[in-house]
Amino acid sequence: MDFRAAKSEAKASAGRISRAWTALIGSRVLVATAAMFALAFAMTIIVSPPSRFPPIGVPTAASVGLPIGIDLEKERQAAQEIIDAAKRQGANERTNEFVSRYPQAIPIINWTGLLISLGLLGVGLAAQARLYRRGVSPL
Repeated sequence: MDFRAAKSEAKASAGRISRAWTALIGSRVLVATAAMFALAFAMTIIVSPPSRFPPIGVPTAASVGLPIGIDLEKERQAAQEIIDAAKRQGANERTNEFVSRYPQAIPIINWTGLLISLGLLGVGLAAQARLYRRGVSPL
């Protein structure tokens, strides 16, 4: 393989990787998740006391917009096992200890979460706009 063929193959490969990355970043699911986190952090900052984290829980089939008839029993059991393991290892006690020891850190964490969520939302929307301009519908 000569140099020109290798160079054109590398450019084609880079183009495929770039398109796949844009499709992943611009997917509707990731944009909606970033928007949900941004909303949760913003509402916690605006409404809740300064020493509270956003109330983010485990999503259910209905909460993410899937039809109720879909069986997600394995996924629900796996999520419940993760929650139970965290409770057994004392996650609630450690969180409460952290909140009582560093109350000034909670608003900083909430603002940081809001800024990161808004940044991811902006990047995802820009990727979606790029996909729409190319005539590709995001996932």
